[in-house]
Amino acid sequence: MRKQFFTLLIWMSFAVAAQAMPNDTMRWLSPGDTVVLEVNDYGEKIYTHTFEEGQTLWSLARFFGLKPDELRRFNSLFDGQIFNPGDKIRIPIPNKAIIRFENIYLDKTEHARVYYVVKRGDTKFGIAQRQYKMPVDTLEQRNNCVGQPLQPGQLLHTGWISVHGVPDSLQNHDAYTSFDKDSRIVQEFERKNRSYKERGPAIVLQTKGGSNLPIAMHNTAKPGSKIEIYNPMTNRTIYAKVTGKIPRGAHDPDVVVLLSAAAARQLGAKDARFFVALKY
Repeated sequence: MRKQFFTLLIWMSFAVAAQAMPNDTMRWLSPGDTVVLEVNDYGEKIYTHTFEEGQTLWSLARFFGLKPDELRRFNSLFDGQIFNPGDKIRIPIPNKAIIRFENIYLDKTEHARVYYVVKRGDTKFGIAQRQYKMPVDTLEQRNNCVGQPLQPGQLLHTGWISVHGVPDSLQNHDAYTSFDKDSRIVQEFERKNRSYKERGPAIVLQTKGGSNLPIAMHNTAKPGSKIEIYNPMTNRTIYAKVTGKIPRGAHDPDVVVLLSAAAARQLGAKDARFFVALKY
């Protein structure tokens, strides 16, 4: 009887655990897929995934060797945010997860191809040597571009990634994320104990392309310094780099700060003009 009781108890434990796990059995990668990577301003390789029906943030994070909180922080997302089919999310891909050279152990039926998007100013040497740690001629021969110049937007085949995901041991959980770098900015900001405060409208700069980092223009804060920006509508705070002053006469005199699209996105802004509180 006692043995049956413990057997029932173990069975119930597994049943509860199974109910607690998200119902997500969809495969994230297949051998025929292509994983297109971009490199952000921190030098991180970024894969942008588009959610499909039934996919969850929990299983996406697990597949790529991350915790859900790490993926949220990397994308400046708030806890509990719901994703719908078609929504996009950025995922850091560690270099160690990319197989860069063909060998007898590479089973292409278990790997998807990895491509890099060329951006303006890229060189073959920079992509091959600095970003992927491979010889330039390997990159050229694989992409049939020996002696040919690179073009912005061009896709270069740089390696393969396992369709079974990225082991968490390959992800750098300590320091290699945008969130962690921003955390160091916060610590530096608090250490210097800035106390200047200001409130008023912010305007989002509508420009094509540009940096993915939060930047701001402000009339008083010193260029190159960091400014704290708080959005009371979303209860979000970011730290943006000041690049210069607000152009005179370009906006209403009550505007206190101009923000990049990346800064507005991280603040959760819904409009091109919204109220903020500043410290600098």
